[in-house]
Amino acid sequence: MSNPERPRIPEELQGLELSTTPETFERRCPFPPIPELAERDDIEVVEHEFGKGWLHEYLDRQAKPFEIPHTVVGGGTIVEFAYRVPEIEYVSPEGNRLRLGSLLPENRQESFARRDGRLAPRLFYQRFEREGAVIYGKVTRRLEADASGQVTEKIEPFFESPTALFELLHEVGHARQEPNRAEQRAPSETGEDSWIIQRERDAWAYAVRVVREQRDKGVDLAPGLDTVEKLLTSVHVALGTYEEGVSDRDACRHTSRAAEASSAL
Repeated sequence: MSNPERPRIPEELQGLELSTTPETFERRCPFPPIPELAERDDIEVVEHEFGKGWLHEYLDRQAKPFEIPHTVVGGGTIVEFAYRVPEIEYVSPEGNRLRLGSLLPENRQESFARRDGRLAPRLFYQRFEREGAVIYGKVTRRLEADASGQVTEKIEPFFESPTALFELLHEVGHARQEPNRAEQRAPSETGEDSWIIQRERDAWAYAVRVVREQRDKGVDLAPGLDTVEKLLTSVHVALGTYEEGVSDRDACRHTSRAAEASSAL
């Protein structure tokens, strides 16, 4: 059976195509990919070195890509595409395995998806509820804090980042939360911000728990964060960016209300 033709992408968005360029490996994985997926004509298996182990990325070459709309500054919307990834599997040097898809909620149709566009370069991870997808891209952002608390940002290829799966587990944590329905939100603006931050904390707590549980089974999903202290520091840095965003929104609200009050005088 021949592979089905992939959906055509508009010329102006050709950069969104998935790359099939073979990677150069120093260490090939001695363990075969999942047979029931690797033997399918519509699945392409891409191998990546990750920490001391490997990742098998199973790309669905038949599924139609879905659109991710992004609102741009100044108005308007741009669209990029994401491609379904039915499974991502970690394999340790000893042959211990974890199918990350097994962590997604069973009661809802959820999957991974890889976005390869550069239309929204600042977007790295996302839970796209409408499509039931946990999305990642070609690159990822890693935040690090030095001894003084100064936070720096590093942009790395996704599968070369030692914290990539830890970030992805955070989005899996969101996928396991109840659907993000408007009626579940607190009615006040301040209450909504607290609600959002609490959901972020819960998603990070899930990611930390999975990393620690899997390490006990010989599976290291966060090789760049080899101690509990490093895990928690990474979480605190990430939460700090959310809290700063909330503070900035609060400042904008107060400024806007002050302006409204002044104009009413």
